Amino acid sequence: MDFRIVVAVDGSNGSKKAIEYAADLYSRCACSCKIEILYCVGINPPKGTTALHLLSGLDRINNIEIKQEAMEEVAELKKFITQFNIKAILLENKEAEPLVKHVTKPYPKPNSYPFTIVTASSANHLCSLENFLYSLYDLRSQFKPSEFPRIVVYNIGMNRTQLPILDQFVETGLVDDLVTFDYFKYPRFWDVAINAGEYAWKTGIVHEASERYAENGILVWLDAGNIVTPEFIKSIPTVIRKGGGFWSPRSSKAMKDWTHPGMYEYFNADPKAYARNGNCNGAAIGFDVSNKNVMKQLIEPWYQCGLDKNCIAPPGSSRENHRQDQAALTFLAYRAGFSCMKSPNYYKLQTHRDHSCRSELMALDLQEKLNHPSSIDYPKWYGSNTLQLYHHPEWRYPEDKVPEQLKRILNPPSTDQLASEHTQYDLLRKFEVSKAVEHIKLHDPKLGAYLTKEVIADFKLRLENADGSNPFRSLTRSIIYQQIHGKAAASIYNKFLKLFDDTFPTPSQVLAKTVEELRSAGLSARKADSIRDLAEKFNKNLITPECFDKMSDQEISAQ
Repeated sequence: MDFRIVVAVDGSNGSKKAIEYAADLYSRCACSCKIEILYCVGINPPKGTTALHLLSGLDRINNIEIKQEAMEEVAELKKFITQFNIKAILLENKEAEPLVKHVTKPYPKPNSYPFTIVTASSANHLCSLENFLYSLYDLRSQFKPSEFPRIVVYNIGMNRTQLPILDQFVETGLVDDLVTFDYFKYPRFWDVAINAGEYAWKTGIVHEASERYAENGILVWLDAGNIVTPEFIKSIPTVIRKGGGFWSPRSSKAMKDWTHPGMYEYFNADPKAYARNGNCNGAAIGFDVSNKNVMKQLIEPWYQCGLDKNCIAPPGSSRENHRQDQAALTFLAYRAGFSCMKSPNYYKLQTHRDHSCRSELMALDLQEKLNHPSSIDYPKWYGSNTLQLYHHPEWRYPEDKVPEQLKRILNPPSTDQLASEHTQYDLLRKFEVSKAVEHIKLHDPKLGAYLTKEVIADFKLRLENADGSNPFRSLTRSIIYQQIHGKAAASIYNKFLKLFDDTFPTPSQVLAKTVEELRSAGLSARKADSIRDLAEKFNKNLITPECFDKMSDQEISAQ
């Protein structure tokens, strides 16, 4: 009779002890037997963590890192097994195929659409997006194909493992057009993983869509957390046209509550003239893009404001005193003679209904009305996952479709490759002040007499400030000096240096300081956060300054 000894292992020491025990058992086996070693993930979690902690991340963002770690652990285990005189089979578990189940079917495509609905979502709002799309799909049966709007979804930052869900939306008729937002065309601060991109990307999406879908005339932006009704679908084009080409329901409070003074200053406007106006609603906006005045007075200036951080997110603004895209839109609307007076309910629209999306999707699944793969097939997305995705921008694309400019940033030329191309440049960077002073004193004693220690020290400081050989120092100094008077900035800069014994710190030294410690030098909270964020990127080699000379401004900004 044959016996099988089966051992489930990962790369931990506990698993290696299990292999040793199995090998000993095998050596004592008097009958015919064989060992099968099955490699799994998360069998022996580190102390202090919950059981099988890694499994919660397999379908989330960590699966990409886990996959690489698994390959390394399998190779190590194969070497470990060779020391035993046993016939063992190491079985590498295969990735489970995602559940694929299509319930809904696409409706016939019309020759033209009455209007276009545009929305967008990043990884942390996939559940909301999915629920929103089902609420729209459920209405399709009440309309002829030519009466229902085109549904457009912009992907503004999904994880690679979520992309099949987006494809499923298109295949099953939930979405008509799926567009991957091209961040490389826009300012770096638009990245949704950094302060939600200051919501500036919305101005870019509306601007893009107004050109791409101009033939429909009516363009409606709806946040993914909204729920619409048949009455809304039927009436909204007429509402927008009767309103002069613009529509948005009112939002909470007044402009004085959610518009930072810096935005009024940017537009050279008097805050008092707008203070009591009710806010428009950034979650629901409609435009008649065939109306030239709407394009000129609203869409274009809104987009231009979004391109400038000083406009859409002025210094000192935050979600506590400002509403970025909504604030800019509200100002432009009232300046152009429009208003936002009625509630969303008046238009048969519900906003911010995304809190129960998961339970509603699970209810659809129980009724056999949910397509798979679905967001409920994946664990909940957390803020830490968004941070990881920010540090790995390549994870936003399929492995074989990572943009070339991103590949160049992530895989810069080697130092040897750069050396031959930058010999002269490197020589300039290695310039030594002491040798230059010695040369001058030797060949021009009169000039050398003026080169006192004080003069040389001052020159070294000036040279250090102008030198680009330490990009971290240059960028940090730029952050400190941004938007404040030179003398005040110099004072803060010197206090910053005193935190590190009057020498410029390394990224690691900066990260060792808390935000509060950095702010003690006179830095604002935002600047302290920016400097720590910069230090973290340098510390993790996410920025490649040695390649700056070969990169475009856009590629440098992207880093």
